[in-house]
Amino acid sequence: MYRTDSLALNTPLNLGVTLSSAQTFQWVRRGRGWIGATGDSVVYLLQTQNTVLFRVYGGGEWDPVSYFRLDDDYPTIIRSIGFDPIVRRLINSQPGLRVTRQDPWECLLMFVLSTNNNYKRIVKMTLNVNRAFGKKVKTEFGVVHLFPTLESLSAASLQELVGCGLGYRSKYVLELARALREGGVDLGRLRGKPYEEVRSTLLGLPGVGPKVADCVSLFSLEKLESFPIDTWIRRVLAELYPHLLGEHLYRVLKDESKSLGVSVYRAISQKMRNYFGVYAGYAQNQLYYHSKKLIKKGFTRRSKS
Repeated sequence: MYRTDSLALNTPLNLGVTLSSAQTFQWVRRGRGWIGATGDSVVYLLQTQNTVLFRVYGGGEWDPVSYFRLDDDYPTIIRSIGFDPIVRRLINSQPGLRVTRQDPWECLLMFVLSTNNNYKRIVKMTLNVNRAFGKKVKTEFGVVHLFPTLESLSAASLQELVGCGLGYRSKYVLELARALREGGVDLGRLRGKPYEEVRSTLLGLPGVGPKVADCVSLFSLEKLESFPIDTWIRRVLAELYPHLLGEHLYRVLKDESKSLGVSVYRAISQKMRNYFGVYAGYAQNQLYYHSKKLIKKGFTRRSKS
């Protein structure tokens, strides 16, 4: 069973860029479009110029306006962060890169899998977990599995998760599912809480460090001021924004032989939130997506926009 619908776009969206930008890891290419599990549905997406065609399998509801945050006041966001010449230039080059609004449990699970990992392996791990523990949904592209429920994943054995190729993350995934299953945290309710409270709550969960907490806050919990810092953002900040950091934080960022401690990460993230404001996450999303190009091509703040 499926339904087919379309959405006429009146705001920028590049489907392929957004779905492959490492803010979500369940979407894979099928033909000219993308297919992925989200909530109670499997969704096939195809963009044709200013229209998104979508087919929803499994009987669940899915709203592209909500998922791609097309209800955000995008012109206001661009004006808010576009004072920065680097970010303004990046937005102009890729205005269709959006920030997603994901299911919090799905987002949290994927970013726990993302630790010390790369995009292709995270996608593979995500799909392996879904195949092992998620409900089957038939589509014209074959069977696709939904994300596992907390109940099904918390009942898994450690050996089963290791068999999904998760490595050391297996332990954290199992502990995380069981902690949430026992009712310690209602992820949905965090959407209405302040950023610092959300971040602190997430950091109390198994397998969640500062970067994972910030990614989940940004991509599923409405905290658009969140500014996640990973290896590539670390390099971008050291190369292009040393004037915001101060000598000590700059030296720490440049020394990649050492990981960022919690206090240093927090200080750097705070400086970037202060600089970019309430939509710092949108700026971070552009900087991350273009980070390899920014570093490899020697993009500088003196570049003309």
